[in-house]
Amino acid sequence: MKGLPFGRKVQCGNFTVLKFTKALGKEQLRVLREQSGVPREKWRILPRRGIPFIKVSDLGDIWGVEFSCTTQMFAVIDQMLPLALDAERDGTDVETGVADFAHLFTLMMTDTMIVGDGEYQKAKALAMKELIGRQKHVEVSKEADDKELDSLRAEMEAKATIVEMQSALKKELEGKEESDEGQ
Repeated sequence: MKGLPFGRKVQCGNFTVLKFTKALGKEQLRVLREQSGVPREKWRILPRRGIPFIKVSDLGDIWGVEFSCTTQMFAVIDQMLPLALDAERDGTDVETGVADFAHLFTLMMTDTMIVGDGEYQKAKALAMKELIGRQKHVEVSKEADDKELDSLRAEMEAKATIVEMQSALKKELEGKEESDEGQ
């Protein structure tokens, strides 16, 4: 599945969506590597590169929210929004369309910009509690959980290997350029 292109703003209703890379600070990168399960011995080898983010903002750029590649919302927007945009352009129907994303972004914006009164806050807290309760009851078998963890672990190891290969190739090319300049 194709994702959103890096560096190109896409309009979705009264919002723009931008996928970009953001460099993380040393402490942020350490936490991310720990949470992702990257082995400590790989930390020194892996370069300090940027992390993909998606920013959703209103057209006036007064309000915005960013999602890192480690969040579920990043994956939903990155994978489903291009399909919705393609379907809208081609005139075909999809389960989740551009209007659904625009509605979701509107809800996010209003939820973060309207404080409301005590009754509103209580109702919001209760709705969140009920949602968390429903999600807790979703059972995942130990085998399915282990399979998913193994898959994620293999993916992280593959990414680390690619980065190592890229670093080695870069060093090799730099060495070749130096030897070519010396001739």
